[in-house]
Amino acid sequence: MPPRRHTRRGAAISTRAAKSSTNAPPRCKRIPRASPKRSPLEQGKPLAKAAEELMGTAIWCQYTASLQMPKEVLQNTDAGRIEIHRKPSASSPRFTPWNYPLMLAMWKIAPPLLAGNTVVLKPSPFTPITSLMLGEILRDIIPPGVLNIVSGSDELGAMMTSHRFLEKLSFTGSVATGKKVAAAGAPDLKRVTLELGGTMRRSCFPT
Repeated sequence: MPPRRHTRRGAAISTRAAKSSTNAPPRCKRIPRASPKRSPLEQGKPLAKAAEELMGTAIWCQYTASLQMPKEVLQNTDAGRIEIHRKPSASSPRFTPWNYPLMLAMWKIAPPLLAGNTVVLKPSPFTPITSLMLGEILRDIIPPGVLNIVSGSDELGAMMTSHRFLEKLSFTGSVATGKKVAAAGAPDLKRVTLELGGTMRRSCFPT
């Protein structure tokens, strides 16, 4: 990957981080308290915790912008030189859950953009507004078509995971849905990344 192009992507992500940091407190203040369907109250998170999520999202942008993807030299001898170059993949759908819709969305947006990929993000159908509001912030920074945020039901997610022109799937959510995502990517050997929740078992003892 050309170093200059990588530097420009890092600078763009830094711009997104700065804009998110600058906009975070006013956006929290503008949230209508009477509306349960506006971010961040659409999933019941306290306003203070929502502000923490906003700042964490900006920090993640700043961290991602600082990452480098240098070429790896496996061999450099008289016999020859072998290098590994990472190239962007095709557009990849990425699915986020309801509990941290803003931060988890940025986790799935910033790294692939830095690597030169395009992203289609589908948030949870229970908390779509937060991700759509994030799209409003980013649309003036990211070129058209590079980042697409679509909301819809589980049927839309099934259509996206089985699309034959998509090579990579990234899903964060339940084990049951993760199994379906893995199965949808199996016929054409899509690369699949799953971050799945589960049941936390605890043992309680009398004191």
